[in-house]
Amino acid sequence: MTGRLAAVTIQSYSQAVRNFAWVSTGAGVNHERLAEILSKFALESNYLSPYRPSETIESFLSIYRFKSKTLQHISTDVAQNSNTLRRDWVLDVRTDFPTCKTFYEFKVPSRRESPGQLLFLRGQWSGEWIGLVGSKFQVDPEFFCEFLKFENASDRTNNFSIPKFAAASWNVMKIPLMTIGSYDALNTSIGKNEMKGIRQECAKQMERYRCEINRNDSPRVGNSVVRNYHVFDSTHFAVEQAIWICLQPAKIVLDGRVSTERPMPRVWLILF
Repeated sequence: MTGRLAAVTIQSYSQAVRNFAWVSTGAGVNHERLAEILSKFALESNYLSPYRPSETIESFLSIYRFKSKTLQHISTDVAQNSNTLRRDWVLDVRTDFPTCKTFYEFKVPSRRESPGQLLFLRGQWSGEWIGLVGSKFQVDPEFFCEFLKFENASDRTNNFSIPKFAAASWNVMKIPLMTIGSYDALNTSIGKNEMKGIRQECAKQMERYRCEINRNDSPRVGNSVVRNYHVFDSTHFAVEQAIWICLQPAKIVLDGRVSTERPMPRVWLILF
């Protein structure tokens, strides 16, 4: 058994997310945004037309794989002079995927070829990239849902937190990043009322930015994503960003039972 994943297409992955998001019990309500973004790739929308990956050049995805370095003989029983072989693994050089097509044609290495891969997803996303990465590595959709939590301050319809059940998000971690900056103020005598106006204008611009990100109509794939922006005074400001990390387990646990029929690779996904 090579340990290679069974094939999952971008259409079937998108359809699975869509089906879960709209279950009658409401259990998948937190996946509605992700399902909306993936909707045009779902089977219901493409049952007559095959998927054709985009060839637009976008700096979004890089992969590091582990490669075999050496085989070492390890003594397991000194008395019987028995040895076993141990394989050492090291990170290989980085592989970049400039287009969705190049990644679509990429074959995931078997566990014999590489026991794991490190995936780096940079900046803004598109539905196609999410669907391709999610389907090729069978990524837990909860990971993408966490990244898509880009709250709109004017939206009061869904102000509830995503549940943090251990079984749902134990493998997804968020690292907040705060960058504090300063600039040479042209006018250091800015009054209190004027500073209030500057902060209000920055808040309006941030709101427009959030709306643009949420619409995802024409995503600027690979561009940095800013979560919030703060103006402290005429000289200092801060930018909020975040890094999400997902450890994709090697085995699937279903109600306490370990399933080895469809082993999953050890994949770290880093999205920032």
